[in-house]
Amino acid sequence: MKKLIFWISQNIIKRLKIFFNKLKTFIFDIFKIKQDSDHQLISDLSDKKIPSFRQILHVGRFMKKKEKRVFFTFFVIGILSLLFLFYRTFVAHTSNVPVKGGEYTEGLIGSIEYLNPVLNQNNDVDRDISKLIFSGLFKININGELENDLVRDYSISDDKTVYTFNLKDDIYFHDGVSMNTDDVEFTFYAIQNPNFNSPLYKTFNGVVFEKISDKSFNLILEEPLPIFLKTLTFGILPAHLWQDIAPENVTLSELNKKPIGTGPYAFYSIKKDSDGHIRQYTLSRFENFYGEKPYIDKISFKFYFDSEHAVEDLKSSKILSMNYISNETAQKIKGLRHFDLRQVKMPRYSALFFNPKKADFLKEKKIRQALSLLINKDEMSKHVGLENYIAYGPLDAIITPSKDEYDVERAKTLLDESGWKNDEGILKKAGDQMTIKITTLDNADYQKIAYFIKDEWAKVGISVEIETIDRQKIMKDIIQPRNYQILLYSQVLSYDMDPYVFWHSSQIGSSGFNLSIFSDNDVDTILEEARKIESDDEKKLKYENFQKIIKDNVYAIFLFNTPYNYPLNKKVKGFSSELIYSPSDRFWNIEDWYIKYKLVFSSKK
Repeated sequence: MKKLIFWISQNIIKRLKIFFNKLKTFIFDIFKIKQDSDHQLISDLSDKKIPSFRQILHVGRFMKKKEKRVFFTFFVIGILSLLFLFYRTFVAHTSNVPVKGGEYTEGLIGSIEYLNPVLNQNNDVDRDISKLIFSGLFKININGELENDLVRDYSISDDKTVYTFNLKDDIYFHDGVSMNTDDVEFTFYAIQNPNFNSPLYKTFNGVVFEKISDKSFNLILEEPLPIFLKTLTFGILPAHLWQDIAPENVTLSELNKKPIGTGPYAFYSIKKDSDGHIRQYTLSRFENFYGEKPYIDKISFKFYFDSEHAVEDLKSSKILSMNYISNETAQKIKGLRHFDLRQVKMPRYSALFFNPKKADFLKEKKIRQALSLLINKDEMSKHVGLENYIAYGPLDAIITPSKDEYDVERAKTLLDESGWKNDEGILKKAGDQMTIKITTLDNADYQKIAYFIKDEWAKVGISVEIETIDRQKIMKDIIQPRNYQILLYSQVLSYDMDPYVFWHSSQIGSSGFNLSIFSDNDVDTILEEARKIESDDEKKLKYENFQKIIKDNVYAIFLFNTPYNYPLNKKVKGFSSELIYSPSDRFWNIEDWYIKYKLVFSSKK
């Protein structure tokens, strides 16, 4: 290595010497200096302590070879130091200031169903786009804190059941119509009307809307609910456009594809292929937005049926980001110089959810315990590259979890006690083989996990079938009809980390999200009481008890707490989210994102 460095330095010095010799000749020619005039040189040296410019040009004649090498080395260092000093000074006194302009293009895996905040709670693609088009009464900032959005101010009654809200002035929908209390009232009407079939129905059922004026209204609760304000982040619909549409025809309205909201971006254009599928959806900055206007002119979403084609376009910079990439794909993205892989924290857990209605043997606690004991989570995490993200319960993010055991012999004993015997490598009971179907997303990470579990369970003679479903079909075809035995899927907790919607018995129906379909009175009581507690410490004690019951009864097998992988082209600046609660929250600070900028010099830094 030393020889290589010496050789490189010698070559640099050699080339510099040639350059400076040519430069010296050039300067001599310009100033008509005679290089062979020794008399002139001696004359110039006499009676002078400081050499003149012409004398400096001849200094090489009086140097030995080694001295020349040292001189040129220090000369080069001096030049490089001056350049570095100039660069540091330049950087220290200049900055990139964002300016309006540019178009941001993102790839989405999936398709649009309803760009309607009353209907779109179950589709990530819809929620992503709606986040930019609609505004709510409140919003959550990049620190996870509640902020006023359409609301100017509010007050709460002493008994904490009456909330009075005052709307901001000069808020307009994208069609130019002023937004007022009537729009909020209609939105609540739509949510509370069963014929609209809104996923938000159970959350706001029983809440009474009371109009005070065009800019003020009350929301009246049956009983105090400390988390109530955090539920008011859904978008507000324009009453003047929706009120004449019959509830049974709401899903057919063109407004679900070309919506009108009050958000920072408005519908601009839509492109479809020959089969009628939406291939690109473009929004433009709403110039009459009441809040801080974003820098980026347009945001376009390109739709893909699979991640492979989207990743190819990502690599070639045809798109600047993707809404979802698997952990496996994320590792490949890390090698791209023009991209930053943002791994954003998200309170999300992946688990095996049991449906005892589709497999009677899953009703037995011992069977569920055995299935859990057969999974070596440490080995599984290495197998799928998620060593640092093992999950042990739904609330690992806020409480200290207890780890799960891996004990094959104990699992065999439990299965034997339940009447399931190993007959030449096949687990049977009364002549019937134990066969389990695991249903999951058509996704590389989920499939790796599923096949690992299949191999683990096969060790005791359990036959496992794996069914993979497209992301766009899994809600309607699998989750809502509860058409699975065991579902490998993820759930994301809300802003207040409230697990109510995932584990309360009222959420077992097709419109709810209790995927394990277990009804437990103790769990119901804890979750109901926790929602009414304001103290975080008291609430945490409740949740610790809740998680213990879930784990002791093995209502699900928790596998991983994974971050949200978000690849972002380095052209895009301003993204700063470190924690999100749903994929659409990546647009929390969209007004700060920018692509275009100008260089500004400042004398003070």
